[in-house]
Amino acid sequence: MSSRRIQQVNELIRHELGKILVREVTLPKGCLATITDVRTGSDLKNATVYVSTMPKGRQGSTVEMLNKRTGYFQSLLGNTLKLRVTPKLYFKLDPAEEQRARIDELIDKIHHDG
Repeated sequence: MSSRRIQQVNELIRHELGKILVREVTLPKGCLATITDVRTGSDLKNATVYVSTMPKGRQGSTVEMLNKRTGYFQSLLGNTLKLRVTPKLYFKLDPAEEQRARIDELIDKIHHDG
């Protein structure tokens, strides 16, 4: 499958999962989660879904909760998307989120020390 088509599918899955997250998932009080990226394999059978969560202390439990409900999410995606195969979903924390937080800390430190 062409890389352009895979990018389109990734964006479509990200968009639909974002809507599902808002409509269908009840997160613990004070917790926010955002689908930041989706990366499917070239055969579209598997998709890694990257999630950004706040506050940091709830990251692990939020991703764990999402992974426990992958079958439900796949079912909803299958009903919404017109794909031959609905990919198996794997939720992970967005590694870029940790890098952004570290950069913010460093910038704050520079401003306070400068």
